[in-house]
Amino acid sequence: MRWNKNNNSPRVNTRARVLAKRTNINNFNKPLTTTNYFVTFEVENKERIEFNILGSDYGMIAEGDVGMLEYQGIRFLDFKREN
Repeated sequence: MRWNKNNNSPRVNTRARVLAKRTNINNFNKPLTTTNYFVTFEVENKERIEFNILGSDYGMIAEGDVGMLEYQGIRFLDFKREN
């Protein structure tokens, strides 16, 4: 249902600032641990949006970064940092 809602939502490109980063480590099965990565952005209208993102994207984003955020529904698509 969430996948369908995201696909039917418009793609949004907006200038944004990275407010915070956090991780959530799940250790349900002792030998297997999973980590979820989250980034909170503040967009132009001062709305704050948190996305669950890939670890590879998480590592390339720093708190305080400003750039162009692209998302669709609640799905993070891309963040391009300004120089």
